[in-house]
Amino acid sequence: MSKQKQLVILANHPPLEPWSYPMLSKDCKLSLWALDGAANALVDTHYTPDLILGDLDSISPEALTYFRTKNVPILHLPDQNKTDLEKALEYAATLPFSAIDVYNAWSDERIDHSLINCTFLRQFYKTHRPLSLLTRTTRIFFAKDTTLALAAPINTPFALFGFPQATVTSRGLTYEMENIKLSFFTQNSVCNAFRLETITLDIDGEALVCMGL
Repeated sequence: MSKQKQLVILANHPPLEPWSYPMLSKDCKLSLWALDGAANALVDTHYTPDLILGDLDSISPEALTYFRTKNVPILHLPDQNKTDLEKALEYAATLPFSAIDVYNAWSDERIDHSLINCTFLRQFYKTHRPLSLLTRTTRIFFAKDTTLALAAPINTPFALFGFPQATVTSRGLTYEMENIKLSFFTQNSVCNAFRLETITLDIDGEALVCMGL
C-alpha cells in the first residue's frame, strides 16, 4: 500500500446523504472503507469500497452479495464493546495512510455516537497523519503542542475548544487570542471566523479545531 494513500471512512449514521460520498475516482490516491450498513447506500452509486468492516449487523444481505461479487474484502469485527468506527481506526492505525477523513459520523439522532466520535480524534491522533471528522458544514480535528497555518475564505466559521486544555495565540481571526487558556469545561473560542485567508494558531496543550468547509 502506498504511503501516500489517503483513507476515507464512510460511517453508518442514517440517513446517508449524497454530500457524504467522497469524490473518488479510480486514479485517485484514496482508499474508501464503508462501515457496516454504510455499504447499503453505495450499492446504487458508482462508488465501490476497498473494504467493508464492522460487526455486520446492519449491512443488507443484498449488499453483501453485491460487493462479494465485486471482490470487495469484508472484515467481520464482532466486538460489541467498541463501535465500528473505533475498530476501523484501530485497524487503520496499523497501515501507512497519509491522512484519514471520516464522513457521516455526526448524527443528530445519536448524539452519544457523535460525541464519542470526537474523542476518537484525540485517541487516534498521530502528528504525522491528519485525522478529521467531516460534517455537512464543518471539518473537526485534534491538535496538540503545535503551530498550525490554516487557509480558508474570509468569514469562514471557526471555533477552538480546549480538549481538555490548551493555551492559544492566534493571528488572522476576527476575535484574536493572545495566550488565552482554553478549557473544555470553562472557556473556549466559539462564534469566531477567519479575518484573513490564512490564520496561524500557536497551541500549547490539546485542542479541538472546528472550521467551516
